[in-house]
Amino acid sequence: MLSETRGSDLDDAARRRARRSWRWAGVMVAGALAAAACGGDDSGSSSSDTTAGGAGATSAGGETTASGDPFVMGWIDSQTGPAGPGYLATGLAGLQTYVDGLNARGGVSGRPVELDVVDDRTDPSAAVTGFRQLAGGDSLAIFGSSVSSHAAAQAPLAEELGVALVAGGVPDALVYPPQSFFFASNLAHTASAQVQLDFAEGLMEEEGIDAPKVAMFTVDTAASKEFREYVSSKLQDMGWTEVDDQVYTIGDTDFSAQMASIARAEPDVVLTLVGSTDVPPFVGQLRQRGMDKPIINTYAGSDEPAFEQVNDADFYAPRSFVWPTDEVASEMAAQAEESGLADEMVSTYFTRGYVLGQLIEEALVACGEGCDRAGFRDALETITELDTGGLSGPLSFGPEDHQLVSSAQMFIWDPEEGHTAPVSDWIDAEAASR
Repeated sequence: MLSETRGSDLDDAARRRARRSWRWAGVMVAGALAAAACGGDDSGSSSSDTTAGGAGATSAGGETTASGDPFVMGWIDSQTGPAGPGYLATGLAGLQTYVDGLNARGGVSGRPVELDVVDDRTDPSAAVTGFRQLAGGDSLAIFGSSVSSHAAAQAPLAEELGVALVAGGVPDALVYPPQSFFFASNLAHTASAQVQLDFAEGLMEEEGIDAPKVAMFTVDTAASKEFREYVSSKLQDMGWTEVDDQVYTIGDTDFSAQMASIARAEPDVVLTLVGSTDVPPFVGQLRQRGMDKPIINTYAGSDEPAFEQVNDADFYAPRSFVWPTDEVASEMAAQAEESGLADEMVSTYFTRGYVLGQLIEEALVACGEGCDRAGFRDALETITELDTGGLSGPLSFGPEDHQLVSSAQMFIWDPEEGHTAPVSDWIDAEAASR
């Protein structure tokens, strides 16, 4: 386990970080923070303990922590790379926050939960090799995988190797119909598209536009292809006109050519599938070309800083998980502070990670003391109503339903209050299933 050296020069935040137990890239690490913080008290003496292992281990705060053999959960996502810091990487911080609190409460059946972590660096080949690495270890299941093309490549391996993958990137083909070992922790992007279309329909009715013209702008991934195909089909059914369809590659920052094309098409509304880091440049470049119509983004681009930077009264995006600093998330925020991870509360991916911790705990309880990979997979299907304490809309799995999320709420920036505000109730996305 991750060892901790205590001394008078080790501050509280460093202690909390040092207590954290995870495996990085499949190898147990003591952690740079713990190593850097080594030091004795005034008498020069020091002592050490572990978060899991010795019976009745006690943390610096005096809590009785979990002990014994850990339940290991794998995590693979972008901790570095173009989609990592401040975005996808916050998901691990949210999960670790919950795991820290869970282990401090005694874990599950007295045993701690431990995370085995691989950074895919937003690189497709690393996503595949990293998944194989985790599957070759002790993980009961593997979580993360927020990039849909990564999840699509990993899903066949999950089936082959018999380990459940609970992924944030959700290609339709993996949930409609459900695959045995693939579980989705976000909306499928076609489900998000349905939420966006439903909201757009209401806006167009308010504007008195009977047959709107629609443009699309999406990141080039497996899920975005499904998104575009779904929207195109629905627009025909609705009697709306698609006037432009532009894509970009992860890592791009210059969208001028795509924005010029959309502006020339003069749409009444723009539907987008764009991550939060790319929202400010694309919205800015589009507005610079005189396009002042509503832009309705996906949940992947709903982070508070993105809203604040664009400060645009006609930019909307849905969320399936609450913003980490919302009042309803106060318990999560307190644990993040205790874990030394409050600085990572800058994305709804943090909240999703925390909720995945709740999911893991409930599945482990259902699975029982002798839980193995097959048992954990089966236990996920028994979670028909996950209580998140208000951190999300309704969440559930089932034998014929491997999509955890089924709804989202639309938000807009409120400049007077200095934060986002909901402009809809929870919008049911079930109409997107097929």
